[in-house]
Amino acid sequence: MRLLNAMSASEAKTKFYDVLTQATQGKIIHVIRHSRPEAVVIGIDKYQDLVDRVEELEQTVAALKTKQTVEEAAQV
Repeated sequence: MRLLNAMSASEAKTKFYDVLTQATQGKIIHVIRHSRPEAVVIGIDKYQDLVDRVEELEQTVAALKTKQTVEEAAQV
């Protein structure tokens, strides 16, 4: 995993306003604790885009499963 905008948890805590500002500008901030990525801060627009994509993928998977089930039933 490549972490472009990474900062320690203590730095994120100290600079929280700056972290929020960066996130609302579209940047993804990775928060590191004990030398490991622990969290990601993203803006609400990017978050909503991700949620929308996941919902679209879930609908596509459900449609494919339904199509497969119908095709299987037709073979019987």
